[in-house]
Amino acid sequence: MKLKNVFALSTIVSAALLATPVLSQEQPGLDSRTNAKMLLENITPEKASTEELKALIEKALPQYDESLLKPYAGRDPISALSFSRLANALQDKISLEAPEEVTDIDDGIRALSIDTEKSKIGYVNRDRSWNFDKDANTRAIPADQAQKQVLSILNDLGFDSREMAKPFITKQMAAGAKAGEDKPSRTMEVYRYVIVPRSLNGLPVSQSDVRVAINNYGEVQRISAEWPQLTLREGQRLRDREEVINDLLLEVSEQDPTEAIHFIGNIQYAQQIDGDQIGPVLVLNVNDYPTPYQVAVPLAEQATGDERI
Repeated sequence: MKLKNVFALSTIVSAALLATPVLSQEQPGLDSRTNAKMLLENITPEKASTEELKALIEKALPQYDESLLKPYAGRDPISALSFSRLANALQDKISLEAPEEVTDIDDGIRALSIDTEKSKIGYVNRDRSWNFDKDANTRAIPADQAQKQVLSILNDLGFDSREMAKPFITKQMAAGAKAGEDKPSRTMEVYRYVIVPRSLNGLPVSQSDVRVAINNYGEVQRISAEWPQLTLREGQRLRDREEVINDLLLEVSEQDPTEAIHFIGNIQYAQQIDGDQIGPVLVLNVNDYPTPYQVAVPLAEQATGDERI
């Protein structure tokens, strides 16, 4: 069974990898500047041999052990949310009444979304949006203040702090130039932006995080979260390392790999598409001519039977 039919995995390196410790390994290879030069000059590297690829993949695989399979049963905070509770946690209020089956409401100023089936929430307040005439001379709130505010909001909403990795905090900027000028003459701070990645056992959880934009007055202008309940059940065992390597080799070999190939391997947890639990996966980030891509394979299987998780 191929991984693409088993796990829901992002095709790009997620923000979680920027802020969460990962078990990873890499070796030197093709960098983006060299790749661009080769494309411009129409230079195609030689094809890599199977032996070379396997050796590079083996080197890129991080070490891991049975601790990846420690059982865990998390809670589902989104299933317990209401529109009023979400608004209150964001120092806002919503006057519209909605039946339980409604997932989205909009009163013209604020829009809220709670999708319990997909474990997603969303919120935006148009009155809290940045406005040039009013806000051009204001500055983003301090990073530590933003982090404290976001973590307090998540606590109020019932999110489990044990599943939160270190927040990644930055600014959303804008720039302006006078008429006829090529270079910006002014930069402006628009929002403080906070990403809270999901983690378990110190490793990232694929495609699960919270993203918050806070305006320069300390108000949440928008928030989005994808936070499914995490369940790691007993009865799994690690697959043979050689089998994992061969699966990765098969996937990479189908992409016409070249001698310029470069691997970075890391371990994440991924939610199963057809199931209600997660499992550890090896994600291999591949930088090769002409386009980088990702390959992922499961690291665990059911302890009984041959069907992989």
